[in-house]
Amino acid sequence: MPRGKSLIWIILLSPIFVGVVVLFSPVICFLMFKDWRERRKFYMANPANLFFVCTSRHQWEPFILNNVLPALPPKVQTHWVPDRQHKKRSIIDRLCPNGITKPYLVHFHKRGYEMVSLHEEFLGLKQHAQTDREIQRQVNIFLLSAVEQIESQMQSNRLPADRRMTT
Repeated sequence: MPRGKSLIWIILLSPIFVGVVVLFSPVICFLMFKDWRERRKFYMANPANLFFVCTSRHQWEPFILNNVLPALPPKVQTHWVPDRQHKKRSIIDRLCPNGITKPYLVHFHKRGYEMVSLHEEFLGLKQHAQTDREIQRQVNIFLLSAVEQIESQMQSNRLPADRRMTT
């Protein structure tokens, strides 16, 4: 196509493109405002914002119920990630990136989040699905260490670009 004809097409299609952008910009602004309001409501309702995120997949549920939940520090809340068939994702699922191996400990704050994976530490203990005080003690040590690691990350104000949230 000669250069003149392509320029004519660009001139003819540019008002259509601008019209589409103008038409959909209020919808995008509304969705961004709705997300911001939902995040703000979440932060106000959960001042600690420290969550143990886990799943019932791959035989994690018995181990977590019997040995992890009793060993959780009091300021840590539990969040079960729903199955993939579940249509509506919670705000915690939307704030964390996909593809992170569970379980993990995450702390949300206005600038983003700090996360420590517990998958490798718990993988060797997962076979102990029955309630066991020694396993609970080991789990508690891992959890306290992870909480301490998150708090030290928060104090040093290190926040990689992939963990920033836009508000």
